[in-house]
Amino acid sequence: MVIHTGDIVNDEGNKTQWLNANQSMSVLLDNDVPYCWNAGNHDYNTSYWIGNQYAAFNPALMQTKSYWVSDKFDGMNTAVRFKVSDWECLIINVAFNANETVVLWVNNLLDSNPDAHAIVAMHMYLNKEGKYDEWATTFKKEVLDTHSNVFLTLSAHYYPTEGKVVKAGDRFELLFNQQDAFERMGAASARILTFDVSGGIVDVQTYLVPSSQFLTDSNNAFTLTTNFRNDVAENVWVIAVVLVVVLCLGLVVGFVVKLRFFLKKPI
Repeated sequence: MVIHTGDIVNDEGNKTQWLNANQSMSVLLDNDVPYCWNAGNHDYNTSYWIGNQYAAFNPALMQTKSYWVSDKFDGMNTAVRFKVSDWECLIINVAFNANETVVLWVNNLLDSNPDAHAIVAMHMYLNKEGKYDEWATTFKKEVLDTHSNVFLTLSAHYYPTEGKVVKAGDRFELLFNQQDAFERMGAASARILTFDVSGGIVDVQTYLVPSSQFLTDSNNAFTLTTNFRNDVAENVWVIAVVLVVVLCLGLVVGFVVKLRFFLKKPI
């Protein structure tokens, strides 16, 4: 599963940038790799959003995919799910400064899927200090803190190079955006989250595409301990690789996702 947290393009009206983004994300679409996205502040304004005019961001086309759940405002906000054995994950993507209609949509999705392990990905949530601005404070109070099945949030927008990891109760909140790092090539990087459900571990890695390397410092390679809200049977190990792609300034990276499941022990 690939999660795109927004800023698909740098200029919401630049059709060349949209064509580039569509070509890149179509690598996933054409190869049946499940993915989702939300609009960032560079992708729309109060009266202008053209992302749904391009196949890779067209919710009408995505409705044919088995993993698709729904969208709000013509694909500016999206929701998907995947299931491995008895372990189900719901992923909801929320656009920059989403309004009350979107907040209601997110709440309804979480209410309707109480047994799903939920990830909420937002373009903007944690700020550069790892704190909450006005919109984030309201969203946290009205949505995240009222749903115990949300075990993880992902966000971008702000770009402290080291990122941020915050724990709110049993929920982990990750900020990742390296657009200013590595001589501004950090935008072409991805977070890879590997879920070991039986072990209660999330392994976090960061891959930098221009140099074809994994970053090994403690800000980019670490583990989280979690109960995922609901555990699977004791003798079943499930590893799901979720690639979180944070894209800025029109740079788009595509990755292939693997889902593996073991009945004895993980490799």
